[in-house]
Amino acid sequence: MKIFSISDIHISPKKENNYNLFLKFLNRCLIEKDLTHLILIGDIFEYMVGNYTEYINHYKNIFTLMDQILERKIEIIFIEGNHDFFLSELLEDYFNKRIIYCKNYYSVTVKYKKLLYVHGDNFDYTDWKYTIFKSMIRSNCFKLSVNNFLNFKQVSWLGNKLSKNSRKIITDKEYLLFIKEKYKKLIIEFNIDKYFDVIIFGHTHIVEQYEDDNIKIYNNGYVPDSKNFISYSDNIVQHEKI
Repeated sequence: MKIFSISDIHISPKKENNYNLFLKFLNRCLIEKDLTHLILIGDIFEYMVGNYTEYINHYKNIFTLMDQILERKIEIIFIEGNHDFFLSELLEDYFNKRIIYCKNYYSVTVKYKKLLYVHGDNFDYTDWKYTIFKSMIRSNCFKLSVNNFLNFKQVSWLGNKLSKNSRKIITDKEYLLFIKEKYKKLIIEFNIDKYFDVIIFGHTHIVEQYEDDNIKIYNNGYVPDSKNFISYSDNIVQHEKI
């Protein structure tokens, strides 16, 4: 079994480089020998929420390549991020239920090794403001509003407003190191009674490659900067360049 995974590309019509980078990655998946799984770990898009076919028109080349990957009998797993969610109907309808859609995480056991793929925004339980905010925008009430009472332009406008803070680029090295260490500790704490051998996550935009006797923790970072994705095969986890 060979698995490619990627998160945090933040594609939008205004970010041509991000869009082209993801197309390059999908083309790599299409020709990769022995690839069995492609796992998208959230925030692939800058903001994609709700069952709107306009998204397919915006990202036609992406959907076409994903369809070709599925035709190769490669499983595609889409995990919701905090920028792309409420998409199950859209993706399952377009791909005729050939895609595996996960709201929170995807886990798989490969040769007795337990792997967890998760976006990661739930790890930091100490950030109560974000926890409250997420519970609001992921509520059934908000989903009902998005899919039934708002049109595509209104949802896009709202998405741009909500994701504005996420576009801020943090360059303070001490703060980035603090966040990196914080999430590593949170994940190790989370795994005390879960016993995963490998946890691959996103969200922080910080490249991670941590291994000890009990666990391997990886994050490809913010892809437009790192140009990374993560591969797993024969119990080897590694960053690879797109």
